This record gives sequence, structure tokens and C-alpha cells, in this order.
Amino acid sequence: MATEDARDDGGGVRGADGGREDADARRAGVERRGDGERDGGDEGDEGAMSGDEEARLLEAIRAAPDDDGARLAYAAFLDGRGDPRGELVRIEVELMRLKPRLAVLRKTLDPAWLAAVGRQLALVLVVVDPAKKIQTVRWVREASGLGLRESLDVVEAALARGPQVVRDQLEPEEGERLLALFAGTAEVRLERRPRPRR
Repeated sequence: MATEDARDDGGGVRGADGGREDADARRAGVERRGDGERDGGDEGDEGAMSGDEEARLLEAIRAAPDDDGARLAYAAFLDGRGDPRGELVRIEVELMRLKPRLAVLRKTLDPAWLAAVGRQLALVLVVVDPAKKIQTVRWVREASGLGLRESLDVVEAALARGPQVVRDQLEPEEGERLLALFAGTAEVRLERRPRPRR
């Protein structure tokens, strides 16, 4: 009788008190491990798919760098993953769309008013070393887009009368880049309000 009580459904003899429960627990443990392995595999598959999708979206941007649609599709993909890079991509797209309109407004509105309220900077030539006049003219020409004669006029005006605007309506990043051109050649600075150009 005790032997019959000790036999479980899966065959074999177990202790009378709790043998079946032990076998069930072992089977459950195997099932849980199996489920875990399947879950891990699913996560791996999802990660691989996500990586493939990101690679495809990036390739679309490389193939058509001026296509806002490709960039916004990538931004939506990143947003769906809670990735803050998506916000950056979207903001950059909006900024690029606004730049042409800003350029039009700056050409049509009063320069004095723009200088008072704008955030743009002016590159000002402050001090010119006469021994480096030729090099300074070269950098003025490169920074301003002026011709050789006009660039020479700016440099000579700075020598004779003091600071002269080389270029205005600069974004801060562009201003810093142009500022570096003159390092070791002439003293220049960025100003919030441009001086009247000669």
C-alpha cells in the first residue's frame, strides 16, 4: 500500500511525503528554463531586427542627405525607442527649413532694428599689424567674400581709423570658425551689434 502511494504518474518510486510534488517542481523548473531561453531568443531577434532597421534608415540618409523625409523617418524610429537622438534629428530638420525664410527677412527688414534685437554676431577687425598686412587682407577676403580691392580697403581703414566690420549676420559657430582664421595675424573679435561698415 505504501509502495502504491509512493509511485507517481511519471514512473519510479518516490518518498511517500511529497515525492510527486518534487517531480512536478522539477518539471516546472525545466519548463521555466525553456521559457526563459525562448524569451531571450526573442529579445535577441528583436535587437537584431532593430539594428537592421537602424542601419537601413541611416543608409537612406547617406543616399539622399538632403531628403528631410529620410531624416524624419529615422527620427520617428528613434522616438519609438525612447532615444533622445530622435528629437535632435527633428530639430535640425526644422532649423534647416527655417534658414531660407530667415535669410529673406534679414534682407528686407531694417538693419538697425535687426542689430538691436538679433542674436547674430559681427566679425570686427580691431588691430592690424602692418608687418602682416598682406596676410590680413587674405583672411579678410576669405572671411567676407569681398574682392581683393574691397578687402584691402577694410584693412587700410582699420589701420587708419580703428575697428572695421569684416562680416556681419554670423551665427555663433560660423563666427568662431572665422575668428580662428586671424589667429597670430591680426586682432579680431565677435560683437553682438555690428559697427557700421565703411
